[in-house]
Amino acid sequence: MKVVEIIDGDTLRIDDLDGDVLTIRIFGIDASERGETFYGEANNRLRKLAGVEVRLVAAGRLHDLNGRELSYVYTEVGIRLAPSCSTKSSLSPGPWMVRFVMS
Repeated sequence: MKVVEIIDGDTLRIDDLDGDVLTIRIFGIDASERGETFYGEANNRLRKLAGVEVRLVAAGRLHDLNGRELSYVYTEVGIRLAPSCSTKSSLSPGPWMVRFVMS
């Protein structure tokens, strides 16, 4: 599915196979929202990792509290975008932030 827009570090919009644009929240990732510290870094990191095309696998719950569809997201080559807690990362100075890893 084609990536149409990166909204923030854990949410993207994709064009599904029927031509509909869906807002997808990556299951298990909680990144900074617009206006919050590290928003730009998280947004750019997702843009780089997701690339142009992604594959979705539905998560256990269908939607989050904001109505966004929850899904596991895989890159074109089948690598899952997943969170990793770290005391040091390129995005944050502390362990409360989540950074992306490819698993």
